[in-house]
Formats: sequence, structure tokens, C-alpha cells
Amino acid sequence: MFNKSGVAETALAQALFKQSTVAVGFCTPKGKWIQANPALLQLLGFTEKELLNTDLARSVHFDDRSAVRHYLENITQHNQSERQLEHRWIHKDGSVIWLSASYMFVSGGNEQPDYIVVLAQNMTAHKAALKNLADREAWYRQILESTREGVWRLDENFKTCYANPALCSMLGSDIQELSHLSLLDFVAEEEQPALIQQLKLNKQGYANQYDIELIRKDGGRMIATVVSEQLSSASGMHTGFVIGVIDSSKRHQMEDELRLSEAVYLNAGDAIYITDANGKIVKANPAFYQLTGYSVSETVGQSPMMFRAGGENDHTCQLILQRMRESGCWEGEIYNRKKNGELFCAWENISTVKDDTGNLRYHVSILTDISGIKKQQQQLNFLAHHDPLTRLPNRTLFFANLNQSLRVSRRNRHAVALIFIDLDDFKPVNDRYGHHIGDEVLKVVAERIQDSVRDEDTVARLGGDEFTILMPSVMDQDDVQQLVDRVHQVLKQTILINELNVSIGASLGVSMYPNDVEDEYALLQAADKAMYRAKQHEDRHCVFFSDMADS
Repeated sequence: MFNKSGVAETALAQALFKQSTVAVGFCTPKGKWIQANPALLQLLGFTEKELLNTDLARSVHFDDRSAVRHYLENITQHNQSERQLEHRWIHKDGSVIWLSASYMFVSGGNEQPDYIVVLAQNMTAHKAALKNLADREAWYRQILESTREGVWRLDENFKTCYANPALCSMLGSDIQELSHLSLLDFVAEEEQPALIQQLKLNKQGYANQYDIELIRKDGGRMIATVVSEQLSSASGMHTGFVIGVIDSSKRHQMEDELRLSEAVYLNAGDAIYITDANGKIVKANPAFYQLTGYSVSETVGQSPMMFRAGGENDHTCQLILQRMRESGCWEGEIYNRKKNGELFCAWENISTVKDDTGNLRYHVSILTDISGIKKQQQQLNFLAHHDPLTRLPNRTLFFANLNQSLRVSRRNRHAVALIFIDLDDFKPVNDRYGHHIGDEVLKVVAERIQDSVRDEDTVARLGGDEFTILMPSVMDQDDVQQLVDRVHQVLKQTILINELNVSIGASLGVSMYPNDVEDEYALLQAADKAMYRAKQHEDRHCVFFSDMADS
């Protein structure tokens, strides 16, 4: 019951009205405010005078006014006792307030006017919380739907409750198929006990990470890294599991390849060392340390120049730097020095390692020790140009040296002398003592002739018991005669072989360029003729070709 000032008819009701924390207001059936308690005034930001000069419709958000008007009509016209509605009101400052409002129609009776009681509860914070919760749920769902990591929610019996698109793609199934399947349907039977044991640990409060092989829908297999943990209700009751799944097949494949590469690297017979972008050694394999004799502590952080041989290598090192700048790789022959100072020849291959952005990270160098090959090449080259028995130049090298001497002679205008030597009485030595003794005799003969000549002269064995001496530069015939006499004297001396005294002699023929002939073959033929002339005269051990023309 209201008096003319709009005050509640009893003091008790008035006190409750004013002190209530619930926003309470009274309005006419047309919606004009007639009274509001402090809670309602505070909620809307109006003074009582300001609020009473307005109506309910203006307090309601424009978009919700028609709905509120419709509710008021139902209350007043159809005598509905109470209606409740969540809608928006407008604060005095223009901000929006979400309210849960109850509207109750009260008939005045006894000549008192009808009125509507409005009970309002501020729902703004609640609505904001709900919106925030919805936003977070949408955000989390978007993450689950877009992440490349599979997410699998299982009930306590391992049945699928949820699977995100990434997991469906990994397993080759869609969500409808997965919803009827268990985790165990994708695990090989022999691996199921270990998996169940891991999930039991989850029930004890542990979150586990482990690798497991999953079977796809098409029968293919993948290695997956999974993280599993239990799901619990608010009361702490176990409700299932959530599992994160990462397809680690490629990682395992890369790890296998890395292990294989590491095994090849460690067990390679070739020496391998790696330098950084600054040219400092960061790593080397055991073969490298075995080859060079250095230790890890002596090489890491050092430049490869520490074991370069220097000298002729200086040009090679400059070439390496140039090629690395131009093409990023180089291979070739280079001499290096071991820790003990020993030189070794290596075939080196250097390649470049860059990162995804094209920046230089490392150089990988592979050293193959070719010292043995080089030695074999040198031996083969020596055998191709030297007599294997006496180690003297053979016919091939003799003619090469003779040709070179004649070219120099033509340029410098000096004489060249060729002495042809044929041993006397050598065949009886082979016949009497055997070829092995004959070979030893030939070695001694070669040494004696070699010891008799000048440093610039060349002694060669043309075959059998025939030898030559090439004198690339002589002043006159007297120089040649002196050498001929020395050779004759040493060859007359007895040779002791295995306690056998062997005596032989020698016939010598001499031809000279350019006095006697004009080319190397004619020079050899002339010396050969002169030697045969000496053999025909027992009293003459040497004949000059020039003397034959006079006789």
C-alpha cells in the first residue's frame, strides 16, 4: 500500500526496502518509475529524483525494449503474476548493464493503484565471465583444431572421446571412425602391455612421455612420441586420459641416419676433420688423429695450417682459398706434415655446409693418405726409366738425357761426348758361375763406373753387358781421355763375389758432338763402331770415332 509520497505503508517494509542489497523498484503498469531503493539507484547511477522523472523503457537498452514491453503487457493484461528476463539496461553514464530482472504485477484494490514490482540482479560480471569462458573455450578449440600435434581424449576404458584433426590425419581416420575405436586398436598387440602400464602410472598422478609404434588405418606404421596424463573430475575422480601425439617417424629416421653417419664418420678409414666458418677445427675422427699423430686437445680450435707442409703447398693453399670462395669446394693433392715431422701426401676433398638461410656453417675435409700410391708411382716411374738390376738409367732415360744434352750443346756451343762400354770375357763368367754371379758382377761394374765419372755425367746400362757414359759438356778430347783411363783402370781390377775372384775387361768407344755426328742416334752408332774397333785390337782398350776416320 502506498501513500501519496510513494512510501511503503509500514515502517518495517520501508526499512527492508531501503536496506536491501537487491535492486528493487516500483513502476506503473505503463512503466513510469514511482519508487526505487538505494540499490537500484546505485545500479543505474541515478538519483531518486532523476529516476522518477523517467520510465522503465528508457532504463532498458534500446535493442531489448520491445521484449521488455512485451513482458509488461503480458503481466498487466493477462494478470501474470511474475516474469523473469535477462536483458540489458543503460547506466546513467551510457554503459551497458546486464540484469536478471523479475517483474511482478500487483493489483492495488481498495481504490489503490496497480503497480509492477521490479527485482533486478546485476549480471554484468557473470555475463563477462561467461563470455570470457566462451572465448577461452573457442580459443582452446581453435588451438586444438589447428595444432599439428595430435590430441586424443580417452575415457577410463581407453575409448575415444575426442580426437583433433591432426590426430585423425596421422591415423588416416576421421572422427566418426575414431569415436567407435579404442587406443588399443591402433597399437600392436605385443606393445599393449607396456602401454597399459604407462597409463596405469598416469592414474597414480604421473605424466609420462614415451615412444610407441601406432598402426594407421591403412596398415602403415608410425613411431609416435606421446605424452599422457589422467583426467579427473572436480571431486578428484578419474574420468579418463588426455594424450598428446607427435609423429616422430621422421625424427627417428633422421636419428637412424645420424647414427649411421656417425658410425661411418668414426670408423672411416679416411681422415675427416671439420672446421667452422672461421676456419678453426671443431671436430675430427679417429682416423685423422691416427694419421697425423695429433691429439684432440692439440687440434680443436686450431687452423689446418698447423699440419700443412709449407713450401710448394703455399701455392696450393692459395688455390684452395680461391676455389672455396668461388664454388665452395676443392679437391686435389696436398702435402701435410705429421706431428713427428714426417711428410705425407694426401688427396683432400673439401666441401661446404650451409644452414637453411645459406650462411656458411662448416667445411668438411676428407684426407686420403696416398703416400703409398705416390711411392708406387715413383717406383713404377723409376723402373720405367732405370735398369732394375744396376739401378742405372735404362735406354729410355739415356736417350732422353742425350737429347737434352744435345739441345743445350747447340745453344751453348760446347761439345758432348758419348762413351760406349762393352765388357770383355763376361759371357764365360755366366757360363762358368751362373747368371746370379754374373748379375752381381754387373752391379759391381755399374758402381765402379758410377764412382769414376763426374757429377754431371750420366751412366746408363743399355742391356746385357753394354754401358754408356754421357758427358754433357767437355772442353776437348783430353777431358774424355782422362775419364776413359779411369774407367779402364777400375774395370781391370778383380771383382770378389762370394769368395770368387772374377776378372773381366772392357772395350770402350768414344764419339763426340758436333765434331763426329749431328744427332743422338748417329752419336750412339758412332760410339758403338768405335767400341767394336777397340775390341778388334787387343792392345787398345779405347778408340775415338774421330781416329777411325784417320786410320
